[in-house]
Amino acid sequence: MSSLVHRWLFLCGITLFVFNKGCRGFFLRHTQSGKCITGSDKRVLNVTSGLSYYVVMTDNCLNVSGQFRYRDNEMLQHIETKGTLVAPPDKMYHSRWAVYKGVSPSGESYQSNPVHRLKQTAAGSLQFYQKGTVCAEPSKPYVLSKTYCDKLKEQFTFGSVTDYGAKMENVHCSSMQRMAIKGADYGDFNNNDVFDGSASIDAKCSPLSNCQVKSRCGGKKSCERIMGSNLLPSPYCRDNLKEIYIEYTCVDSNSSSLGSNITAATKMRLTHWANEGFIEIKDGLIWRRVKEEHWDKNRQKMLCQHLGFKEMDTNDISSNFQIGAGRDIATGSLICYSTRPSETSCCINLVRSTSTSNSKLTWAKCKICDKPLSLSDVDTFSPNKVFSGSGGSKYYGNVRSNRAGWCASGSTPYLLLDLQKEYHLTHVMVIADKEQTKWSNSYSMKYSRAETLIGSRLMQITGNQNGYQASITQLDNVYNARYIKIQSKGNTDFCLRIELCGEVQTPAPAYDINITPYKYAARVTWRIRTRTEDSSYITKINLYLNSRKYQTISRRTSIIIKRLEPFTQYKVEIETEDGSSEKSNKVYKDFWTKKAGMICDNPLLNDAGNEVFSGRGGSTYYRYARFTGSGWCASGFAPYLLLDLQKEYHITRVVVMGNKDQTQWSESYSMKYSHDKTLVDTSSAIQ
Repeated sequence: MSSLVHRWLFLCGITLFVFNKGCRGFFLRHTQSGKCITGSDKRVLNVTSGLSYYVVMTDNCLNVSGQFRYRDNEMLQHIETKGTLVAPPDKMYHSRWAVYKGVSPSGESYQSNPVHRLKQTAAGSLQFYQKGTVCAEPSKPYVLSKTYCDKLKEQFTFGSVTDYGAKMENVHCSSMQRMAIKGADYGDFNNNDVFDGSASIDAKCSPLSNCQVKSRCGGKKSCERIMGSNLLPSPYCRDNLKEIYIEYTCVDSNSSSLGSNITAATKMRLTHWANEGFIEIKDGLIWRRVKEEHWDKNRQKMLCQHLGFKEMDTNDISSNFQIGAGRDIATGSLICYSTRPSETSCCINLVRSTSTSNSKLTWAKCKICDKPLSLSDVDTFSPNKVFSGSGGSKYYGNVRSNRAGWCASGSTPYLLLDLQKEYHLTHVMVIADKEQTKWSNSYSMKYSRAETLIGSRLMQITGNQNGYQASITQLDNVYNARYIKIQSKGNTDFCLRIELCGEVQTPAPAYDINITPYKYAARVTWRIRTRTEDSSYITKINLYLNSRKYQTISRRTSIIIKRLEPFTQYKVEIETEDGSSEKSNKVYKDFWTKKAGMICDNPLLNDAGNEVFSGRGGSTYYRYARFTGSGWCASGFAPYLLLDLQKEYHITRVVVMGNKDQTQWSESYSMKYSHDKTLVDTSSAIQ
């Protein structure tokens, strides 16, 4: 389409028609040839009391000369001339159809004569009411009256092309007939002011435009709608430079071709979970499963939003799943879209039917949150252990999203959950029961790690505004939640299904371990995490000694380990545990107990390298001078032992002893020391 303005300029009397917003009426398009009935300048001769011009078949469907509308008297008015479409039997017309405009009282009377009342037959032919089986048939270039009405060459459709954002005008049938919509496609149908019936359509927008027009106009006398973003929004219809082509026939009000499509549904749900399953709509007393004919990612995303959820991260389209024969189903269009921020609507145009053995239906999958707990998982959340409460039904486990829902009654009903473990909760979803009979628009939620709910925190939960839509509340700083109590605020007669989101909290490991060893015992201290966001609530400390369990103590940060052996290496491991028996990773530390009769707290030579020891005289195995060695034995003139400790030390004690066999020793020694090896001989001596 080259331009949106100045498409049709026609001077008619003193009126300038500017058709930059679509047709002012409808055109009559011949099914076989694709041409339209159009006014011409071929005047019918010898006509008195008025002006009469033959109509011809042309491609100018979008031209004002090809535009018509029904008047209240069921006659077709030619918009350009305001004349009436007629087919007089007079010889001067040669059985041709024409447009007649009266210019005198008698001419005006003839123009409004009921003999010109026009209808469309069930076969699609154009027929005057009072002329029996006389119908229009194109004959180049004219339109002739024929005495049969059931041939392909007599078939016509009504059509209208409307710019995006414009209002459809005079798109209607007579008061005696109703519109049967064949199609309402979106595309470039205006090819330099010539209707292009073979134009490619917008594959994303056309299903929605078809659904909107068929559901809102099918079976109606007229269709006057503004075809803009209100009905054709993004993401389906991003290109607003195209047109909507509506093709329809006019049928009698009692015609079976009108059908009885489902065009609205106040109740809608997914079958298996609140957020996943076959799509079902309530049709009277029956739930019908839906086969959406153009199911794609956009449709799934918007349906999820309409139901109160989000699209999945990947938003994958699941394969259609097969169901058994004999099920109540509905086939056609179910397309949801945004109407304004946080508000949605759905276009529905579905045909009732019954499934066969190979029927495959649409499966939708929506997202509640990133980390749903999946309360429906009976392996993790045993119904008999997790769900309890007071008031209403005793089947508290029905509150899970894959069940029918728990319905409350009485003065102060509540639901109680024991999640068996402590959780960090991020979201809570509430939705009505599966039949969508009752709900509450506000809830309170208490939670605690303790069953008594002592010291519990209170949260406000946004409830439901209708039966089909979930409400998801984001939770802030909800930690250490094991026991949860939910009550409705105000309304005590409600039904509920619920899902929680978050993750299990586990005890954080102990840290900052310190050990003070003694000969036969050791004092061990540690620290534990106490912030709720860092750890579940730690109730026990498990201690292991050399990989064997030593003792379990209550929540504290120190212990004295007894009955140890002197001068022995040990390994202490610490494991934290919470009230749900969840345990942390073990942390450990090694230590040595003190040696009985030990020399000092910090002996230097036991672990010293061989390079420390040298000397003169006697054995050259100077390193045997260690207490752990057999002893160094001296001989010869002025023997000595020399130690290079590699670093400077503050020496507090010197212990000497004979060799291990206790054969040699000395009663007195002198010891010189210095920070410099060359100064050893000049340094002062210690006895």
